[in-house]
Amino acid sequence: MEKILYTGFKGKYNSSNKLVELLDGESLYLTNSFKGLRNDINTIEEVYDKILMFGLDKTLREEIRFEKVAMRERIEIQTKMEIKHYLELAQTNEITYTIADKPTHYLCNDAYYHMMCKMECPVLFVHIPSLKNMSDIFLDKLIEVFNK
Repeated sequence: MEKILYTGFKGKYNSSNKLVELLDGESLYLTNSFKGLRNDINTIEEVYDKILMFGLDKTLREEIRFEKVAMRERIEIQTKMEIKHYLELAQTNEITYTIADKPTHYLCNDAYYHMMCKMECPVLFVHIPSLKNMSDIFLDKLIEVFNK
């Protein structure tokens, strides 16, 4: 069985927090500050087969975005994660998705960058809607996709 770490951001009203709570696997909740999230990531000592990171994007509605790249100080890092499996699961569960090949520019990007630098295993970051922009049915579909 694969050893998976799921990460989301702290805050009971943060959709990434809620999703991670509902997934089967180890979890890490990241602090909502640049320094704090780096400290959180630096505490990881376990070895994982893969890491799935989640963050919210308030512009998304009943859809998700797979992030392929993170950047810091003009240094770009591509994910090593093979995402085909997740794309197929999203399609099977009728989840609309996009794949971004340009980095975002805030906490999510910083967390993604630091995680890929620290960990040897494949890491994937997925943006999900805020709680008000997704239904319970959609949340159930996300659980179905990412619990695999």
